[in-house]
Amino acid sequence: IRDRWRGTKAAHYGKALVSVDGGAPTEVDCYSPTVLYQESIWDTGPLAPGEHTITIQCAGTKHTSSSYYYVTVDALEIMGTLEQADTPTRYEQDETELIYSSGWSTASHPVFSGGSLTYTSAARSVTVHFTGTNLAWIGTKAAHYGQATVTLDAGAPQTVDCYSPSTRFQAGLYATGILTDGPHTLLIEWAPTKNPASTYYYITVDAFDVMGTLSSP
Repeated sequence: IRDRWRGTKAAHYGKALVSVDGGAPTEVDCYSPTVLYQESIWDTGPLAPGEHTITIQCAGTKHTSSSYYYVTVDALEIMGTLEQADTPTRYEQDETELIYSSGWSTASHPVFSGGSLTYTSAARSVTVHFTGTNLAWIGTKAAHYGQATVTLDAGAPQTVDCYSPSTRFQAGLYATGILTDGPHTLLIEWAPTKNPASTYYYITVDAFDVMGTLSSP
C-alpha cells in the first residue's frame, strides 16, 4: 500500500508539511526554477495494508529563491481506495474558550473569517485549549506583519513568520500536524522580531480550524 501526491512545481511555489498516520511532519519543497506539471511531489513509500491518513498542509514557508507560497494538489495515486475524511470545525477569534492577555484590538471587514479578527503589534498572547487531533491557526499575512512564537503542549517554541509581500487573508499561519487524540494547549505569543523585508510587527488571530473541540483549561 502506498500513496503518491502529484502537483505542480514552479518558481512561485512554497513548502508543505506532510504527515502519515499522525507521525512527525515531513517538509516538502514545491519550488522549481522551471514549471513542472503533474510532478511526483511526495511518496509515502510502502505501507502496511489497512487504513491510513495522509495530511498535506501549506507550511507558509518557501525556498529562498521562490517568489511566493503556493501549494497544489493535482492528483493522488493510491494503491487502495479513498475514504471520506473528517472535516475540521472553524472557531472564530472571539470564542469564549480562548484566553487572551489584555490589550488586543479588534478589526472588522468582510474579508476576515466571520467578519472580524484580533490583532496586536506589542507583547501579548493567546492560549488555546482544545481536545482533538489537529489545530490550524488562521490569520492575515502582509508586508507589514511580524513574527510570533508558538508553543504546543509546553514543547520547544517555534517561530511563525506572518510576513508576505502581498496581503493574504484567512491564511494558514501554523498547523500542529496530526496529534494523539486528547487534550492539548497551544500558546501564541507576539515576538519582537520580523522578516527583514517586513515594515512592521503586526500579528493577527482570525480563526482556528480544529479537528476536535475548543475546551476550557
